Amino acid sequence: MICEVLCVLAGYESSIFTEDSRIVPEFLSFLHPGEVQTLESLAGLAAKYRKVKKAANHFKTLYDEHVLSGGASSSGGKTNAPSEYLSTLGTAMIGVLQEYEDLIMETEARVLKKDSELVGAQSFVPLSSVRAVFSVWDAPLAALDLLVSDIYKGPKGKRSTGKDAEEAPTASSSKPELPQWSPGPLIDLLLDRAQSGVHRVAEI
Repeated sequence: MICEVLCVLAGYESSIFTEDSRIVPEFLSFLHPGEVQTLESLAGLAAKYRKVKKAANHFKTLYDEHVLSGGASSSGGKTNAPSEYLSTLGTAMIGVLQEYEDLIMETEARVLKKDSELVGAQSFVPLSSVRAVFSVWDAPLAALDLLVSDIYKGPKGKRSTGKDAEEAPTASSSKPELPQWSPGPLIDLLLDRAQSGVHRVAEI
């Protein structure tokens, strides 16, 4: 079970969970209600990670692909070119997420070494202990999740339809088209999100 949980936290899909991070009905009878709550909480955290990681890669690669295709030299500064600033933001977000990924590797190593602070008697690893380890990422991933949704909605005053908000990607959705962001509004959004009090988000 712990191996499965760590794989889910690392971004892999699992037959234990539905797309909305719920335990599939077939497994409910094998689990205590407390275990169900903990597992669904971890799955929700993993879903935020997958969504943010997918968006960060999208931000980064879209501009890179535009440059490699010769678009940077041929666009003549047209506004339909992907934002270089979003590419930089994507790179920064990937750097933040690396800390989360490092924690997964560190937790796996602790389990294998039977760290007494994490592993109980008879090599049993309480789900509550795993949840406690990753609780430090609740606020950062929630804030990054909100930031990603805001970016896909587009700058204020440019949300022509409700469709843009619906296109903010989920962990399993395909990549939607990115709205155009000029430096000013994007910096304003980042400064606004930096006021959340979440250190890792403010670092971006």
